[in-house]
Amino acid sequence: MIFFKTIETVDITKEIPFAYWIIFAVVMFFVLTLASKILTNLFIPKPGKEEAPIWSKYNKKEK
Repeated sequence: MIFFKTIETVDITKEIPFAYWIIFAVVMFFVLTLASKILTNLFIPKPGKEEAPIWSKYNKKEK
C-alpha cells in the first residue's frame, strides 16, 4: 500500500475573518426565520381550524 506524504492540512475556518462569520450568522438567522414562518403558514392549520390549507393536501381527483 502506498501512502502519500501530505503537506499540513489547513483549517479553512481560521482563514475567514470573524466579521464575515457574524454577517453569515445574522443573514442565516433572518433567512431561516422567514422560511419557517412561510412554511408554517402554508402547511400548519391556523388556530381554530381543524384542517390545513387546501394547497397542503393532494387533490382528491388526482388520487
